Amino acid sequence: MSDFCILLGGTRVPEAPPLLLEAGPLSASFDPDTAFLRDIRWHQAPALMGVYGAVRDRFWGTVDPEVTDLVVERPAGGVRVTFEALCRRDAIRFRWRGRIELAAEGRLRFDFDGEAESAFPRNRIGLCVLHGVLECAGEPCGVTQTSGRCIEGVFPQRIAPHQPFRDIRSIAHELRNGASCTLTLTGETFEMEDQRNWSDASFKTYGTPLDLPIPVQLGAGERVRQSVEVVLGPPTAHVLALPRAGSAGLLVCRRGAAQALPTIGHGLGPECLSEGDTALLRRFARPQLLRYGCRPGVGNWEADLCAAAETARGLGADLEVALALPEPGGDALRTLGDCLRREKLRV
Repeated sequence: MSDFCILLGGTRVPEAPPLLLEAGPLSASFDPDTAFLRDIRWHQAPALMGVYGAVRDRFWGTVDPEVTDLVVERPAGGVRVTFEALCRRDAIRFRWRGRIELAAEGRLRFDFDGEAESAFPRNRIGLCVLHGVLECAGEPCGVTQTSGRCIEGVFPQRIAPHQPFRDIRSIAHELRNGASCTLTLTGETFEMEDQRNWSDASFKTYGTPLDLPIPVQLGAGERVRQSVEVVLGPPTAHVLALPRAGSAGLLVCRRGAAQALPTIGHGLGPECLSEGDTALLRRFARPQLLRYGCRPGVGNWEADLCAAAETARGLGADLEVALALPEPGGDALRTLGDCLRREKLRV
């Protein structure tokens, strides 16, 4: 179906190795290709999964940065990283400067200072902070809102479909070793989402709030300045160091904790699978559902839908149809219903 497009991205350029930043008992890993600060630890205990700057277009596409002018300095008792990042795609040109500082006494700061070099609509621009689910789910935290109001809360144990916290100025929680971790965000109104909804094991704090209208038109020359400051208190207990990203790890399952997996499936693009592909998927992946995008009335949609149904039967999977309907959509739904009845398709 010509209305659908699948974009496969990648590169043959090898990734630059991460830079280990250490300031006394405070450490982090910096990715020089993406300007992503990861695996922030305090006395070996995981504090935050990461802090990074994001530029998201009007369709929530991430515009990757081109990182240049990277400088790493190591003054007494600390580390300082400065760089420039250019995010460009189609009409989007946004340049931002990053500054990261780590201090041995337990302070970390990430500054984001950007300027639009062209006018374009955006859904989000600025800093995002990731708290790890393994460390935080079900744990208490304190949230200070922009008004100064303090809230005692808990990181969700079960997946939260809505934002656990809104209107955030700072978040405080306790690490595994008993140390306190307080992060303060400035330059925007932030809120938190549970990324387990999208299969990521983190709680993400970001701006701008999702209940505000998007996209927002950004004018050429407009500035975006944000910062995240993390303050860590002294630990009160010993913690066993966990392996760093990229090293071998051990997964421990507690007895009696096993549960049934949710329904798992695949998405099918416009290309039909061959009999060999279908046989391999059925043998090794065993999907329980096949999701297919359909535009009733566009192109050879009926034949394509029947082919998707045949593929689902070959996989032994249920067919799930995702519809893209014109407004108001009534005629398209009736057309689809006629096709399902005529071809005896079950979805």
